[in-house]
Amino acid sequence: MSLAAENTGPLKGIRVVEMGQLIAGPFCGQLLGDMGAEIIKIEPPGKGDPMRDWGRGEYPLWWEVVSRNKKCVSANLRVAEGQALARKLLPRGCGSVFSFDITGSRAQGRAFIEALKIFSHLANVGDCRSLVIHPASTTHFRMDDAALASAGITPGTIRLSIGLEDADDLIDDLKRAFKVAEKAV
Repeated sequence: MSLAAENTGPLKGIRVVEMGQLIAGPFCGQLLGDMGAEIIKIEPPGKGDPMRDWGRGEYPLWWEVVSRNKKCVSANLRVAEGQALARKLLPRGCGSVFSFDITGSRAQGRAFIEALKIFSHLANVGDCRSLVIHPASTTHFRMDDAALASAGITPGTIRLSIGLEDADDLIDDLKRAFKVAEKAV
């Protein structure tokens, strides 16, 4: 006898590949899973998502809550085998919200953001227009570099949400911002 209930939620039939760690990604995956989506969580090899260790006592309950309705797999997305798995799970490509790191300081991250003309500097995602945020100078500005690192954020972490604007215009906007960030101190 199985304790799993039949999936009848409004997102039944939709697959979400969750690659995020620490709070926002896992929590969103939990909510989408609760609404019926199939959630496949890709975790880094070794310890997995840092949230596995959150909680009090010997048995951290937080992970049990945030990982419910998920299938977890360990894969290193920096090597060919992990990339092949991601392509198999996402045959039409990934979604339009992602993060990347630019090498440098908080000032360079800020300069990158300020140089953008098309991307809107907002802390929300999922809009029809392209959005950008630099956590180290906005949402997480009170944290020192060590605290940022423990949250999986570097001084140069940039988060983008791609909207409906022309792709060439967005690419040009990003190129211009990279040049400005290189010159910032």
